[in-house]
Amino acid sequence: MKKRLLSFCLFLSLLFSLTPALADTPLQDPEIFSCGVAEHLYDQDKETHLHKQYKVSKKNMQSFINAYVDMLKSDNSLEYLGVTQNGKHIYHCFAPADGYHYDTFSVKSYGVKITPTICIAVQYEENDTKAYLRYSKDFYITDVGLRMDMEVYPTSVPTPVPTATPTRKPTATPKVTIRPTAIPAPEGELSGYGYVTTNSVNLRTGPGTNYRSLRFMHRYAFAQVLGTEYNDGVTWYKIIQNGDTGYVMGTFFKLLGSNELTAFLLSDEYLQGLKNNTKATATPRITATPYRPPVYVPTYAPTYRPATSVPSIGTQPIYLTIQDPAAFLNGSIAYQYSFNGGAYRQNCYRLVYGSTRNLVDSYVSMLWTQEPTLTYGGVYNSPDGKWTYHYFTSPYAYNTFTIYYDMTPVAPDSCLIVGYSSDRVYLYYSPNFSIADEGIKQY
Repeated sequence: MKKRLLSFCLFLSLLFSLTPALADTPLQDPEIFSCGVAEHLYDQDKETHLHKQYKVSKKNMQSFINAYVDMLKSDNSLEYLGVTQNGKHIYHCFAPADGYHYDTFSVKSYGVKITPTICIAVQYEENDTKAYLRYSKDFYITDVGLRMDMEVYPTSVPTPVPTATPTRKPTATPKVTIRPTAIPAPEGELSGYGYVTTNSVNLRTGPGTNYRSLRFMHRYAFAQVLGTEYNDGVTWYKIIQNGDTGYVMGTFFKLLGSNELTAFLLSDEYLQGLKNNTKATATPRITATPYRPPVYVPTYAPTYRPATSVPSIGTQPIYLTIQDPAAFLNGSIAYQYSFNGGAYRQNCYRLVYGSTRNLVDSYVSMLWTQEPTLTYGGVYNSPDGKWTYHYFTSPYAYNTFTIYYDMTPVAPDSCLIVGYSSDRVYLYYSPNFSIADEGIKQY
């Protein structure tokens, strides 16, 4: 009898060790991810899943869907099944990847199953402004969940298929690169090191979201762990990363075991982490050096800076490197996405702290005083007063363009425009320009 009981206990132990743990995973809200392109309308708590509806313009629908689906595809806990269609409704379907145990469900219409068994579906309607996110109750929505710094380009509508065919994510064969070996540690213990597991996360001055952000860290950022603190049920790790000491939320940081450290230091992920996080140390910090602010004009009559002595180069285009606003402003705004507008390119940034007006003043002043190929044209306000646009022209042969707000032109023909609202900054620029962290420096 004792042998049978012992065998049964061993069987249960083995069963539970093979059963993947239920994951309570953050999922970034589409409205935050899309920088406001998708407007949240309402929520519904279904019996088997949660359901959110968003309003998206027909013009932006396809680029938004493609970008959000691509971001979900990057999450290793999800497996992309494909796309299925029911009438005008199109569904991008995801199931739990191997090793994850999210609750699953199927979307039904009048009792008929119209999707495979899924844990997340991104749904939209052809030629309409409705988009939906259906997801398992094992997920929760957060502003700082999944995040990807990506370019959003309009692409063609995916061809719907009658049913979704599951596909497995290919596993890349790791390249072995000679790296420094780690200090040996007892088997099964933590090594005292770890790395960032999400695309972008704050390094803060203290263990809580109410503490100031020092800067952003990016995926695979390697760090030494100094200690652990708990705040309102959330785990925070005190770390040293690239010479800066701060705190990172435990949800987005993996502690390496002693038997994992060497493998990580020999991996492509470690090398990618060096590449992803090198820019953070090269970015100059803004000091209290006074700057000359641009001239503000309350009406649509622009004020021009006196003409410079820069000679015209005729019809030959030149290519100018412009410093990225997020790098120049040292983390006070965060890059969101890029958009190819054809005649121009557009970058979107989200305010992290400070005043958008003051920050934009600094950036515009730098462009005005430091780049001789640009001529400051003036400032325009949108008809509803929510947006302000600084525009630049040039005697050089840069491609020019005009931008519109609700079908109304808000700046004359320009080669560079810096626009902002209370919490967003947009950079519109000629395809002749390239954006870099090491571009124009603050004077």
